[in-house]
Amino acid sequence: KGAFESLFAHSPDAVCVLDASGRVLDVNPAFTELFGYKREESIGQLLEDLIADSRNKEEIRENVRKVNEKGYVEHEAWRRTRDGREIYLALRGVSVDWKDGTKVLYAIYRDMTKQQETFRNLEREKIYWENLFFRNLLAIALVDVDDRVIQVNSRFEELFGYRNDEIAGRNIDDLLAPGKAKQDAEEISRKVHHGTVSGLERKRRRKDGTWIDVEIMGLPFKVEEQFLVYAMYQDISERKEAERKILYLGLRDSLTGLYNQAYLERELDRLDRSDFLPLGIIMLDVDNLKLINDAFGHLEGNR
Repeated sequence: KGAFESLFAHSPDAVCVLDASGRVLDVNPAFTELFGYKREESIGQLLEDLIADSRNKEEIRENVRKVNEKGYVEHEAWRRTRDGREIYLALRGVSVDWKDGTKVLYAIYRDMTKQQETFRNLEREKIYWENLFFRNLLAIALVDVDDRVIQVNSRFEELFGYRNDEIAGRNIDDLLAPGKAKQDAEEISRKVHHGTVSGLERKRRRKDGTWIDVEIMGLPFKVEEQFLVYAMYQDISERKEAERKILYLGLRDSLTGLYNQAYLERELDRLDRSDFLPLGIIMLDVDNLKLINDAFGHLEGNR
């Protein structure tokens, strides 16, 4: 008896002794500290009236019934302290028959609020990450230190044509940068291992064999000492095509498609170096256009 009383009094877990109806017979110091009720004000009260609100009173009554019938119950649940705070607990209920035939119930509580809050924060961060990863407008691949794909988002699947299940575990450079592009892609990977890489414009191959212009960003990070990288790709095909058209129109005549004076001047500047000298220029009128222009150009103007 003395050993039991010492264990009851010094247990780090909150312990409440109940009768078969769920009325409090005794509580230990850890119970008063956890829930905020003094021993004398707890004794005689129904447990559900002490530590439950309207949402979980029925749950406590059901626990009392189960312990009476089966002798044991264990789960995790939210309970309320005297000052109205909600705490998350691992609880265990057991029934014990005393020598005089009296049945008593023991409700044992361990505070898991901090662990639950940590778990909820991790779950919240997971939701944030999943939304950022899977709903991102950039094509993203999560790769390991050996550039093997762990997971890709839907935009990656759409842009490159690979499903997540067929690309997972494969080297990303083998798929997107084969042949002559492989060496440059591997060099980019080495740079990413030493820090973030961004703004690199390259061509990458899709599953159907076509090549597209992309802007590449690599973001390295660690998870439990495991080195990982977000490889992100933005489709810049339309922008590069527009740039090519602008360059084309800047150096060629829009009507004939032939090189214009701007191209000629640029080439002359490029060749105006000692290693290209002496430099000779021959001007030819291949279709009598100069004759027509000299004869009628001043009269007609640019109409």
